[in-house]
Amino acid sequence: MLEIVASKHNHPAGAYGYRIVEEGKTLVYCTDVEYVDEVDRNVVTLSKNADLLMHDAQYTQDELKDKRGWGHCSWEQAVEIAEQAAVKKPALFHHDPEHSDGFLYNMEKECRKRFPDAFLAKEGEVIE
Repeated sequence: MLEIVASKHNHPAGAYGYRIVEEGKTLVYCTDVEYVDEVDRNVVTLSKNADLLMHDAQYTQDELKDKRGWGHCSWEQAVEIAEQAAVKKPALFHHDPEHSDGFLYNMEKECRKRFPDAFLAKEGEVIE
């Protein structure tokens, strides 16, 4: 049996996160989300104990200062969601197209300092 839960979150044009559970495995897909002063408790609840959390991580915390209202969050906020929700593995995506591969490689290294199983999703990657 497949179970899907949708949860609306903050984005200028509106957006939803999804929790999909099948055969005891949980995937949470959360893109186009912006946190104003702190991470959204509803996203933490949606992500609780997920096997895989695919989460928007377009910017760094420093870049967010100039990107308020654009509808995206930082990799630091995405990792915070994963930590608070006790996620097994966070896959960070929705990368800024202006970030180089080298920049993203370094971002992934920084993510793993906080959450060793975190990784940046890559084009063509398949996760089973």
